[in-house]
Amino acid sequence: MKRKCYWLFLIYIFINSGLFAGAVIVDFKGEASHNKVILKWATQSETNCKEFQIERSLDQKNYQKIGTVEAAGNSSQRKDYEFVDKSVFRTTGNTFYYRIKIVDKDGTESIFSEVVSVTPSISGVRHTWGSIKALFR
Repeated sequence: MKRKCYWLFLIYIFINSGLFAGAVIVDFKGEASHNKVILKWATQSETNCKEFQIERSLDQKNYQKIGTVEAAGNSSQRKDYEFVDKSVFRTTGNTFYYRIKIVDKDGTESIFSEVVSVTPSISGVRHTWGSIKALFR
């Protein structure tokens, strides 16, 4: 009887700890581009998955949701996704940290992906144009 309770307890912990997710994220990568960051990831499988919420941080502690990407829902095949963060041109010299939260169709928020860090380069043209516009305000 003790052994049966032990296994039930382990299953309960596994399910409630967030290890049971609606999708399995693989190949999560971030790449700096001209005045933006491109995030790409794929799922190996999806079950009742509604969306992926993209979160960004400057300190790896305080994350803010910056967007969502609709999921395929149910799939046993690889699905590729992409999100473009166009708001990074407003700052210079920062490293941004990104993670993805999986949200199931029933509203359950599951585990986060691994964290990806990206340090974007800011285009000199956009930076200069912003300075010129500021002169005429």
